Amino acid sequence: MSQQAPIFRPPEQDPYAQTKEAVQEPPQGWRQTIKYLGPGLVLVGSIVGSGELLATTNLGRVVGMAALWLIVVSCLIKVIVQAELGRITISTGKPCLAAFTSLPGPRPKLAWFIYLWLALPALYALWLLVKFLRTGAYGSVSPTAITVAAILWLVIGGCLIWGLVIVEARRRSEAGEPQLASSQSTAEALARPRSRIGWFISIWALTAVVGIVGGGGIVGGVGQALQAAFPVVDQWTDGNADKVFAYVMGGITILLLYSGAYGRVERISTFLVGAFTFITVVCFVALQAKGSGVTLPDLVDGFRFTPLNEKGMALAMTAYAGTGVAAGELIAYTYWCVEKGYGRYVGAPEPGEAWATRARGWIHVMHMDVLLTMGVFTIATLSFYFLGGTVLHQLDPEAEKLTVGSLAGMYTQTLGEWALPLFLFGAFCVLYSTTVSGTAGTSRMVADAAGVFGFIKPTDFRARLGIIRFMIVLLPILQATSYWLLEKPLLMLWIASFGGMVMLPSIAFGAMWYRYKVVDERIRPTWKGDLAYWLCAAAI
Repeated sequence: MSQQAPIFRPPEQDPYAQTKEAVQEPPQGWRQTIKYLGPGLVLVGSIVGSGELLATTNLGRVVGMAALWLIVVSCLIKVIVQAELGRITISTGKPCLAAFTSLPGPRPKLAWFIYLWLALPALYALWLLVKFLRTGAYGSVSPTAITVAAILWLVIGGCLIWGLVIVEARRRSEAGEPQLASSQSTAEALARPRSRIGWFISIWALTAVVGIVGGGGIVGGVGQALQAAFPVVDQWTDGNADKVFAYVMGGITILLLYSGAYGRVERISTFLVGAFTFITVVCFVALQAKGSGVTLPDLVDGFRFTPLNEKGMALAMTAYAGTGVAAGELIAYTYWCVEKGYGRYVGAPEPGEAWATRARGWIHVMHMDVLLTMGVFTIATLSFYFLGGTVLHQLDPEAEKLTVGSLAGMYTQTLGEWALPLFLFGAFCVLYSTTVSGTAGTSRMVADAAGVFGFIKPTDFRARLGIIRFMIVLLPILQATSYWLLEKPLLMLWIASFGGMVMLPSIAFGAMWYRYKVVDERIRPTWKGDLAYWLCAAAI
């Protein structure tokens, strides 16, 4: 029998299981600690994407340096919540969705959630019909795009119904009840669900669908970068190279991630993060040397808190939701902490000082990882904002469409033709790292949600891995299709940012409740940490 190909090799052990054999003492000294860093680099790969390359740069293009203070705040305050979520994961051994399902508050029946899921596209279609009857126009979105989007939504909803039928059948089997007749399975399963889900995961599930649109904007940015780098392909495809490349890179993403192993995600993210950080710094230094970069008066203007106009405020809120550690990345970080082994190395809580000492040691490692995250993405984010607030604000402040190609043109106008391949490669690394990290993170959230919903047993790692692989295949296809339908990365990011705006306060509240009610009191932070977290939560 032939050996399994490495690209499809699954993880050798369940990273979500806490066993005594996996317990490990924390490293001592920075040389040993650095070996256990990594979740932050995966997170940076997801953070520094089109939110920074397009949304942040576009904000600077429109308002100049006036929103610099907001970008700095966005980069700094969210890492406090990130660190707190890491503490919760280390204390409980559970990632975010599994942990936050126990938050106090409404717990609707799963059936009602599915009814709502299926009703949303129907209500949207009804609104479009009313709009058409009144004005005779559908607006900027084509009827084809609306139809395909509704079909995709219904397909996902159908998967949920199918999963609910399985849950009901399994419940009856375990209870010794007769199985449902095939003609009545769906109806009775929906009518008699026993599962209830928390409000937090309900909100997450609804906003996750909107997040697919944002992911489409990112993979579309990847396509635009490759389109600018290989114009001959654009000629072969009648100007549709960006869409072709979006699907091609989606296929490559599937091949890279299909094994479901954390180590591969970390290695790919580390390479891409290192590449785009180096290129971003080189381009920024080159702009400064040319006299086109940021000056001291620009920095002073950036902290004057100048009021923004209506368009500037809308762009600022989009950039705030999409820069720094956004809502999706905050949740995803807990899964990377689990799969890196932080919670597994600590082990389940035990009486005595040994466990507390070990937990505090791994929390210290996690804090070093968080600081690494903040340092890298803050440098990259500010560099892109400086590009928009200085060069683009002076050259093209009124342009309506900002793409990777137009950004490349700004670089060549300022630095010369030599900067074009460097910028395009950096843009590709920035955007594709987000595609890789985002796809890997979302697939793990969906698998965890399946356990919370009752579709699989949370302790069944084989079933969890199956869902992770299924989503790794499905997500790139959905994202590339959404870009093919809309073709506007900035609009798609703006749509997805609404989900982040809803989730951020929910995450801040959930982390605060866990901080005082669940986390072991032996590893709770000091009063200084409490003060920092309250200020951060208030700002969010």
